[in-house]
Amino acid sequence: MKKGFLAVSLSLFLAIALIVLPFSGTNVDAKGVSGSITINKETYKYIEESFGKNRGITFNPGQHTYKITPNPHDNPKYNKKQEQFYEEIAKGVKTLVEKSGWKDTLSNITALGETYTLAPR
Repeated sequence: MKKGFLAVSLSLFLAIALIVLPFSGTNVDAKGVSGSITINKETYKYIEESFGKNRGITFNPGQHTYKITPNPHDNPKYNKKQEQFYEEIAKGVKTLVEKSGWKDTLSNITALGETYTLAPR
């Protein structure tokens, strides 16, 4: 009886572990899109930020965090091409920063055919 109980208990434990562990924080990749880009000979990592229903982007080093306007969700292409969207935003930031340095507001950045402004959060 004890062997049967032990086998059932072990099986139940393993089944629960297989269900729970894939959802634990250490095993789940961040949902935010990220990448890297070289600006003025320095490599920056960028990552998507969520500000409620709107989105933003942070560049590190330096903690350059911006809210993206208009809301990217208003662009029908955004949901299916998020990686491309943030890559195009990062390339637009690179162009502006290499010309004028890091500013509080970066305007006229095109991504997925729309023009965006990056402003302080």
